[in-house]
Amino acid sequence: RRTDALGGTFTALCSYCCCCCSCCSYDDSLPPVTNLRETMARQVWQEAQLARYEGIGSELQSVTLQFCFMMLFAAVFPWAGIANLFYQTLEIRVDAYKLVNLLQRPMATVARDIGPWRAIMYIIIGLSIVTNSYAILFIYRAAEELELDTSGTNKMRLFVYLQYILVAAVIFLAVVRAEVSP
Repeated sequence: RRTDALGGTFTALCSYCCCCCSCCSYDDSLPPVTNLRETMARQVWQEAQLARYEGIGSELQSVTLQFCFMMLFAAVFPWAGIANLFYQTLEIRVDAYKLVNLLQRPMATVARDIGPWRAIMYIIIGLSIVTNSYAILFIYRAAEELELDTSGTNKMRLFVYLQYILVAAVIFLAVVRAEVSP
């Protein structure tokens, strides 16, 4: 711990400090910094030279696009969810490195939710219900495998019923989520 000229107490922030605290790796080859304010000013200057953080819009666009492909073609390519999990895990690490080392610190702003992206996600969910129901009933012929009546009108009726069931499930989950969220 150090005390500055105004009487405030600071804990060593990085390896540039001259105190030997156990949490930082002090490098003896660096000259000791006698003024913590100078160290902080140097760090602020270095961060000010970095590129500005442009915002979360492009990040949400990328995630929404991945979600769109994964949901719309889930019946055709069920492994898309696993592939997307690996991709998003890698993306988190790359974004963390970018935010910590390559960009200025983002300014904190208060937001209630993700804004218009939520509506876009619900539209994608609605479209995916239609496309996946169609793929399951008409392309994969799941009704024939279950030995259901597969005449033209009955197959269409199954298609509509399946959509109603899935839409009801989505609405139920949205209501439950709204009651749980603060």
